[in-house]
Amino acid sequence: MGTVEQKIGDYYNSYMDVAAINALGIDPIRPLLADVAAAKDVADLTVLFGRAAKDNLTSPITFVFGIDRENPDRYQFSVGIGGMSLPDRDYYLEDTEKFKETRAAYSAHIVEMLHFADFEGAEAKAKAILAIETQLAEKQWTRSERRNADRTLNPASYAEFKEQYTGFDWDRFFAARDMTSIERLNVSYPDCRFQSHEKS
Repeated sequence: MGTVEQKIGDYYNSYMDVAAINALGIDPIRPLLADVAAAKDVADLTVLFGRAAKDNLTSPITFVFGIDRENPDRYQFSVGIGGMSLPDRDYYLEDTEKFKETRAAYSAHIVEMLHFADFEGAEAKAKAILAIETQLAEKQWTRSERRNADRTLNPASYAEFKEQYTGFDWDRFFAARDMTSIERLNVSYPDCRFQSHEKS
């Protein structure tokens, strides 16, 4: 197995081995792409969202572990909003020349990445991706709001959380990340809500 030092060195060297990375192309992520292609409904998508952190990906719903701000002797995990590749909501919503140029460059980048992965209709898909991320940005708080420690501290029991945020299978979501015994959590942005998929 090797020493810890050797493992660190091997990990670093594998990251820096550009020739090997380029030779592999997109082969390492093909299983993930296959999982996405196989998703047929909201239940499948919920599992993919839950697995995202484990797969080193992102999703519209994120959760992170950290020190409990009310009790530094224990840990707490927080649920928040994610799924945006650009740094801040302003990059999607502001119409200044700077942000327009950034969005155009980002769209071109998405097209290039989709071409690498042999997706058809890359331009249309890039437009749809940017539209989805823009919808997420509309729900995101401003940077100053996200810095407000009091507003982002909203602890609740798991039962209270599920009762307040209905229309989504939270049990399925967290089970996909091997979390099946949640007692409490923190909601970072409590008024970031999305349209429910529940039928009236």
